Amino acid sequence: MEQKTAEKLSQVDISPMAETLLLELVSRKEKEKAADVLVKRAGILTMISMAVLLLSIFYMQSQGHNEVLQNILVLFTVWWGQLAAVSCILGAGTLITGKRKLVKAEEEFEKLREELIQRSEELWDTKERWETRHELFSCLQENYDINLFHL
Repeated sequence: MEQKTAEKLSQVDISPMAETLLLELVSRKEKEKAADVLVKRAGILTMISMAVLLLSIFYMQSQGHNEVLQNILVLFTVWWGQLAAVSCILGAGTLITGKRKLVKAEEEFEKLREELIQRSEELWDTKERWETRHELFSCLQENYDINLFHL
């Protein structure tokens, strides 16, 4: 993906500094999207595992086993109960660390995006570059969901 971006940017008349910053911005956006996907998948895994555990406990209750603690202990003696518990724990851990990565990636992306917006006049220093800036920003908006028009 980054190779395509580099080729597209090399076709447009922009300063080398702007090209470097835009490539880094696209890279950070992709990192943010990857962290978002990780958080969503870990959340789904955790919810499914928790649902399996809870449904198993309710099933045991409906079969006449009235002690909830006993049902939980029995649940962990069968292989699928152990698998669901481990999946739930791993999913929750991945969800927590993934969320931290997502927040960090979002902050890094926003910081660079704000810097690009604030330094627009410096990065697009000639009249020709300034006029093609709008097309480049529209392309980034459409292809990468990166809004550089305003803060």
